[in-house]
Amino acid sequence: MPKARKLQISLEATPYYHIICRCVRRAFLCGQDQFTGRSCEAKRPGTQWSVVELSYLDAQYNALSTDISQVATSGVYIEHSLQNIAPPNAVYAAALLYSEDQTLVDNCGLYKVGEPTLEAEPVVETEQVVEAEPLVEAEPVVEPEPVVEAEPVVAEPIVEVEPIVESEPVVEPVTETVIFNSISSEDGWVLEQSENASVGNRINNVGGGSGSLRFGDNGADRQYKSIISFDTSALPVNAVITDVRLELTRGVTRGVNAFDSHGNALIEMKKGYFGTSKDLESSDFESEADLVASAFIENQGERNTRYAINLDDEGGFINPTGHTQFRLSFTQDDNDNRGNDWVGFYSARNVNSSRHPALVIEYTLQ
Repeated sequence: MPKARKLQISLEATPYYHIICRCVRRAFLCGQDQFTGRSCEAKRPGTQWSVVELSYLDAQYNALSTDISQVATSGVYIEHSLQNIAPPNAVYAAALLYSEDQTLVDNCGLYKVGEPTLEAEPVVETEQVVEAEPLVEAEPVVEPEPVVEAEPVVAEPIVEVEPIVESEPVVEPVTETVIFNSISSEDGWVLEQSENASVGNRINNVGGGSGSLRFGDNGADRQYKSIISFDTSALPVNAVITDVRLELTRGVTRGVNAFDSHGNALIEMKKGYFGTSKDLESSDFESEADLVASAFIENQGERNTRYAINLDDEGGFINPTGHTQFRLSFTQDDNDNRGNDWVGFYSARNVNSSRHPALVIEYTLQ
């Protein structure tokens, strides 16, 4: 074949080929056939002389294209390799002494002309080779987790649910406001019997001037206290009080400003009335109060100023069934200067009702 098969084909152009294998009939020349058990030892002498003859003809063929030294070398190789088969001198002589005519004749014997050509046995085509699919690695086998038996479910007893009762809508409480005016016949001031006596003596509930309500001291250093009386029975019994405010109108001032010299101005509360009667009396000066220091009065301005004092009623001392009274005084009874030093406010006897004392109450109903 002039070229190797790997040089005659192109895998890029035609990647697939039919591979054809030639079947050759087996020929067992000598020895024992292991497949059939047949002995071929009778063929051994003829086979050996055939090998000698073919070697002899091959030596002649080599002589046609080589010089005598190469022929001699070839003859020597033949002689050495077949020394146990034929006489050595016969093979060597044949290699050196043949003539050109004899060479032609022997060469024709090597390549016989005119003999019929044996038909080759039909070539059996093999099936087309199919490329195998790539191997896919199998996923690792994961052992299943052990099965844990579930605990038996114990059903709880069914509890009947009470029906939902719709709640009533929440109603925000409405804040109500009521204003009570003081009772003129029950308002007024009480003067201490003597300095440091701490009991009342003289009272005044007449007149409606700018000093008809006063607290401080007089020229004899006797203390003044004032009583303001309200009838709060109009307040609903189920009222929840949210805010209490006492309003007063500032009147005249005598002597030094008692807000600066007599300490805090104190408001005391009584559910009902001080003393033994709702009317003004001297014992109202020292009578016990239900709530001491319900509030302190700060100096909110000079004459005709409307004062508003927020009161503490956490104890529920506003009386919804009768009277509620307040007592006004300074925490220091006098300043020992033998002068009139007091602060005046208007009572309900003043002709101008806007100056009257008032009690403003805000509340809601339960």
